Amino acid sequence: MEKISAIKSASYTFSAALDVVPREADASPFIFKSQEGKESFFLTKMSDSMSMIPPDVKGKVAVTASSEVMPQSMTNWSFNFDAEGDMSDMTYKINADISKIDANYYFKVNNFPGLALFEIAAPLKGKWVVIPSAPVAETTPSIPKENTLTESVQDSVKSGEESFKKNRDMVIKVIKKITLVADREKLLVFKSAPRLETIDGKKFTRYELSIKKDNLQAFYTGLIAEIQNDPELLAEIDNNRGLTTDEQKKALRLKEEASKKEVEDYLKKEEFTQIFDYIEKNNSFILWTDADGFPAIIQNTMRVVPADTAERLKDKQITLVYKLVISNINVPIVLTAPTDAVSWETISKELNPTNKSKMEETTIIAGLSSINTIATSVYTTEGSYGKKGVGL
Repeated sequence: MEKISAIKSASYTFSAALDVVPREADASPFIFKSQEGKESFFLTKMSDSMSMIPPDVKGKVAVTASSEVMPQSMTNWSFNFDAEGDMSDMTYKINADISKIDANYYFKVNNFPGLALFEIAAPLKGKWVVIPSAPVAETTPSIPKENTLTESVQDSVKSGEESFKKNRDMVIKVIKKITLVADREKLLVFKSAPRLETIDGKKFTRYELSIKKDNLQAFYTGLIAEIQNDPELLAEIDNNRGLTTDEQKKALRLKEEASKKEVEDYLKKEEFTQIFDYIEKNNSFILWTDADGFPAIIQNTMRVVPADTAERLKDKQITLVYKLVISNINVPIVLTAPTDAVSWETISKELNPTNKSKMEETTIIAGLSSINTIATSVYTTEGSYGKKGVGL
């Protein structure tokens, strides 16, 4: 826990991957029926839903985030989004960057499905685009705003940034509580002996961990107590939930107490024991620490075995891998603005250079249509287009 608290700045990459692979000899679908004879728990539903997945599908999504200072403030930051997949007869790759440097936002589309990019956003590919974080002041208030998309992007990114700042400290506090209680209640145990490994030329210590079922209830009740006994954290959580009155908070506390009792009772049931044992058999949780003892890689791998009704996936299993890589720990991160960025206004013109002429053409056509409508109305009423000429 001390090492987690000691991380002041870092780069974070979170990834999720899905792959269909040959079924291992010890793999089997999750099958459980309650005393009432009804199937229960999401594992059963997940297994059944796999019948819709092609037998050769692959997919991966990764998000990398960096900021100059964390967690006290978040001034300059950058994100990279990367996704790729193979859906039987179709492959795709998406990659994009977005960052905030000083007073501006920047984004770049590196890869995007060709058909979608061809006519819609071809001018964007490979170019850094800059959008001011604040709208440009209008010089002529009477003229309607044309660049509403720019302001929409500004509002969306700023809203996301403010939401992140608002919830960041609360999430960090909750993570620290979870770590504290898990350590105190000895929730995690070694599934195998720690060992040294070399990854990308760097040495790490590998820990394969599992949850000790007998200590799970003590961890759950201890965590609830830790949060409830921290008025500041509880107030932040209530605020995040949108609770503003004492009546709302009191009603929620009563519901939480009832839910707590239900969870505690459920942890003692045979159903939960079977579920826990199945997850323990099909799940792997591994932590790698660097030479200084900081957590560097956290990976969870889960094996999902489709139900026998999924004929296309006979003798197959699905592997889900979630990974968090922490790098550049407490190393100064300096983010600089791209020097070759072009303005959104310039890109907007490239995206649709004939937009203005099309608007003018539409206006003319609409005007002619109105004249025709009026003329038709006059002819219907008067029997002609007018009996009096216009003097010149």
